[in-house]
Amino acid sequence: MAIISRWLTGNQVEEEYALTKKRLRRLRDQQVITFKLEGNRFIYSRPSIEEYLDKGAIEAKPQKVFVEKLVPTPMEEKILVGGNKMKWEKGPSGRNRANCGDFSLIESTGKRGVHYYMDYFDGTSRCTKGLAKMARELGIETRPIKDRTTAFTIARRVRNALYEEGKNTTQDLDKKDVTFEQFAADYLALIKAQNGNSYKTKKAIIEGRLVPFFGKFRLADLNFARTSEYVDMLRKESIADGTITLHLSVFKRMLNVANRFDYPVDARKVVCMSDYNLRKSERNRELKKEEAERLFEAADPFWKDLLAFALNTGLRLGNICNLKWKSVNLEARNIVISGFESKNKKKFKIWMNPTVFELLKRLHEANGKHDYVFMRDANGSGKTTLIDRWVQYEFKRLIDEAGIEDLHFHDLRHTFGCRLVDRGVDLLTIKEAMAHKSITSTLCYVRANENHVRNAFHSLDQDYWGSVGVKSCVKTSAPQG
Repeated sequence: MAIISRWLTGNQVEEEYALTKKRLRRLRDQQVITFKLEGNRFIYSRPSIEEYLDKGAIEAKPQKVFVEKLVPTPMEEKILVGGNKMKWEKGPSGRNRANCGDFSLIESTGKRGVHYYMDYFDGTSRCTKGLAKMARELGIETRPIKDRTTAFTIARRVRNALYEEGKNTTQDLDKKDVTFEQFAADYLALIKAQNGNSYKTKKAIIEGRLVPFFGKFRLADLNFARTSEYVDMLRKESIADGTITLHLSVFKRMLNVANRFDYPVDARKVVCMSDYNLRKSERNRELKKEEAERLFEAADPFWKDLLAFALNTGLRLGNICNLKWKSVNLEARNIVISGFESKNKKKFKIWMNPTVFELLKRLHEANGKHDYVFMRDANGSGKTTLIDRWVQYEFKRLIDEAGIEDLHFHDLRHTFGCRLVDRGVDLLTIKEAMAHKSITSTLCYVRANENHVRNAFHSLDQDYWGSVGVKSCVKTSAPQG
């Protein structure tokens, strides 16, 4: 891969473990190693530390520590003092998973105990292999993998051994000569573990639009003028401003990643959103009551359940399609969406009202043997899971039958937020109910209730300010006799 520039040897990694915070601070104060301050972190130069190690400055045997610190990914070519902590979460398969930078650890519990697997990208494809078996094949002296800390320590050594094994046959391109097309392939490999729909959208934009236009140019040759040409091309094709903003956001994020890997490109000089006068797309479509009646009348039992669930929970389509029974607690009457499945990577909870509770209780009696809550009939061949594209296609057919125009499935979520506003729920509560990361997102989904605004004006009539003065003026100005 063009992104990986250089890794540490096994001995250097072992020596780096001995560089604790206290020793790094001493070396920094003595100006032995170079550093810079970013926020509240000291970013140390890896070359300066390697030079320090190569000079044999560490003569004493490294002291044994009970918990070994995480060595950051070598692709970053810097040491982040303060450490990166493994965060274990439930993955799509239900197994515990930890993102460790340039590889992931998977914890599987079976009849024979706990086993660990290493999930990584070898430059051509994604690989998932048993950690203990890989360590044996690479000749790494291992101890029994009984806990997560041991698994992580061995996985680091396996990662470095894999690179040492293949670096003689892999030659990195000079970063000045890397084209946008070459970097795009590496970037897609890096983000492949992202949320499925997010990855599909970015891949479609990169491979369908950005690579055909920018692919032949070197990263070093990208500039503002070429980006402006790209925007003009999209406008000539009558692409909406909201879609153009999405394209530029993906493009700028790619260049920011390239900059972090020391490619000769500055995203701030190539993409500047404010210079294109792009109008922010605001969709405020809400399902009206009479439209809802026609929609439910045209729906079959499956779609009635799906529509009622969406309108009473406000969940996104992706969360509805991927909802499993293990996330549903009928006794506590809530649904827990994990951080791995949520859009903003934040765990949140949905509470069931009586409608949702009775709906899920009925579905569980009929469909509880399956993993997923919502299943559809697959042309007489049994039950199958929902796919968001299928739901959107069938929803378009349903609204045509109901005689409703310009309605998207996501508008049901917007309707959920508007219904809460109509009932006088405060914005902070709506933010938590809709699992928004920022209150700004909530403001995009809801609108002010006209009755509430009118009542707000009338409420001032009960106050002293102004009303007494106006009434006295009216009284004194009244005609006499």
